Amino acid sequence: PVHTATLDLPALNWALTRAVGAIRETVDKAGRQVSNVGGWQSHSNLFDYVEHLRGPAPKLSSALKTLSDLVHGFALETLLRLQQSSSGGGMNGGKADAFEVRVPAVWANINLHGHRNTRHTHPNCFLSGVYYVDTGMGAPDDTLADRLSSNRSTYSTSNSSSSPVGGRLLFHDPRDGAKSHPFAKPSVALQPAPGLMVLFPSWLPHSVEPHAGHFPRLTV
Repeated sequence: PVHTATLDLPALNWALTRAVGAIRETVDKAGRQVSNVGGWQSHSNLFDYVEHLRGPAPKLSSALKTLSDLVHGFALETLLRLQQSSSGGGMNGGKADAFEVRVPAVWANINLHGHRNTRHTHPNCFLSGVYYVDTGMGAPDDTLADRLSSNRSTYSTSNSSSSPVGGRLLFHDPRDGAKSHPFAKPSVALQPAPGLMVLFPSWLPHSVEPHAGHFPRLTV
């Protein structure tokens, strides 16, 4: 039940990197700790900062708004696909107006080497997802301050998909006893890649392996 899309939007990813850096430097320095072991996680109102950044950094505000639109669009597309596959065309003929997509919580994650997320689910939601802004494989002259600084005007990244970046997204079998069953696969791994957007049922247990790269990895 996992749905993916790959977006080739390097300019958006760069703007999102600067936007999250600006948020972390100003209004959400402490972040929060939920399932994250190490790293920094913003509070769950990330898209609310569109207005906060609109005046001092309109391009960064626009990047958050663009991501919000992409998330809504992909969620709607996924819901329609699920509806059509389960009901032979779906209620209301599978029309977009059959759904009202709401995104009640959005946050950013910055993981450094060795940081991870423990197994968890997301209650009170139908779908959950992640967007990979940067997998953490950067140019040798990049530093954490460089890559997240809202003042930097250039950005270099290799994000090489052939390099072992670690930090795979693991989906766990929620059934009791799945680990001990000889024919069951207790987890399925998804390799991160820049521009990858993933949606999955919120009840599906998942975790994130330790980040193996030596540069910050940014996800939303």
